[in-house]
Amino acid sequence: MRSNKVILFIDSFKKGGAERVCSNYASILFNHNVDVEIWTYNIGDKKMLQDICGKIKVHQFNSMNGTRCLLKIINKFRKETNAIFIAFNHQIALLLIMSRYVTGKKNIIIARNVNYLSKDLYKDTSLKTKLVSFLMTKLY
Repeated sequence: MRSNKVILFIDSFKKGGAERVCSNYASILFNHNVDVEIWTYNIGDKKMLQDICGKIKVHQFNSMNGTRCLLKIINKFRKETNAIFIAFNHQIALLLIMSRYVTGKKNIIIARNVNYLSKDLYKDTSLKTKLVSFLMTKLY
């Protein structure tokens, strides 16, 4: 019987470092008897999933970004109890925080990838970036 539940939430599986880290986390946690699930907006490159154990569930929202599938994320989040979420970028962390607020669930959220946060927030002056920056300062 698997103990605990960890949900790794990554935007998609493309060839890159975060994808490799996600698959490594999933495999290590699974080998330590943790119930692991991966959520993603879309699969991207299916070859990247070959490294993931076939017993690990992968749920895709069939969307290109989080704002287009926010309601799906909230509904899926609502079904999880006592799960630990690891968000692989700050936009995903914000979506999970909003989901927690809307649903009232007290799941733990870990924002994993904040190493480029200040660079991301200050290199672009678009409305989206300003909104993300505002939400980050208020919700984190």
